Amino acid sequence: MFMWGPAQAQNLRDSLSETKIQLGSGRDPVHFLKARAAGFIEEDATLGDIWETISSSDLVLLLIFDSA
Repeated sequence: MFMWGPAQAQNLRDSLSETKIQLGSGRDPVHFLKARAAGFIEEDATLGDIWETISSSDLVLLLIFDSA
């Protein structure tokens, strides 16, 4: 996942517990702090740079807000 959508990221992580969910971001400090507070961290590779996350992933999802 890219950027920080708490409902989407946490739902995928909790629903697909046997699947590693990685969150990629453009290093926006606000998004990173919120993601860290929800348990996504760099140390276990669940949070990282957007381009590194894309290149190391087998599947990339683009999720948008309902209002979009």
